[in-house]
Amino acid sequence: MTKICSKCSQELSIEQFVKDNRNPDGRTGYCYDCKMVATGLIEQYDKTYQNDPDKWVSPERNDFAYKSLKKYGIPRTLLDIGCGSGHTIRYLQWRLYGTKFYGLDLSSEAIRLAKIRVPEATFIQGALEETDFDKQFDMILLMGVIEHFPDLPTSLDKIRRIKSQIGVVYIETPNMFAFTGKEEEGQYVIDLKGEEQPEWHYTRNTWEKILRENGYTILDSLVGQFWYSEFVWIVQ
Repeated sequence: MTKICSKCSQELSIEQFVKDNRNPDGRTGYCYDCKMVATGLIEQYDKTYQNDPDKWVSPERNDFAYKSLKKYGIPRTLLDIGCGSGHTIRYLQWRLYGTKFYGLDLSSEAIRLAKIRVPEATFIQGALEETDFDKQFDMILLMGVIEHFPDLPTSLDKIRRIKSQIGVVYIETPNMFAFTGKEEEGQYVIDLKGEEQPEWHYTRNTWEKILRENGYTILDSLVGQFWYSEFVWIVQ
């Protein structure tokens, strides 16, 4: 089973997608030449949001993020990477007065919903690796996103380059070991909900090592309320 890269049109084998794990039907894919997410993943997310427009909405996570970031002041610009239906931006809109909000998501359906939810914000459909930004951001959110990046150094470098000099990045990621029962660190495809997207399984210490190795300074290391938001950092 193969997928076609939507940028360079080469066939992507399952091994190219997750080199040492399983992806049973090849619905998703990633081209390591183009650093481009294959179309199957986008279609998958579109279907998810069509079936459940409020997928991944969590007032508790939004509130935790806001309270954790308050001491860093009100940013001039904020980018939510993996913004989904715009629920986090909507939550922050009434708390960060004067901030210009931007959202990025793979799913065109999520972006459609976000534009309805927060018409004042700017939303972009696309992958981080292939999106060109004409500005830098004082605050960047990665909530339940970093564990999905196929190429962590490439994505983290891109984020560092679009962050302003005074900017901070809020990173929230699950403690995957608490959910899947895996014992070894690595990249696994978890198919309990039919989502079949690979996710990095790392301990808190390993995540922090990765962040430092990629040029980030950890300002805060926090513990979220749930296993799916347990690992939280504010970095610069």
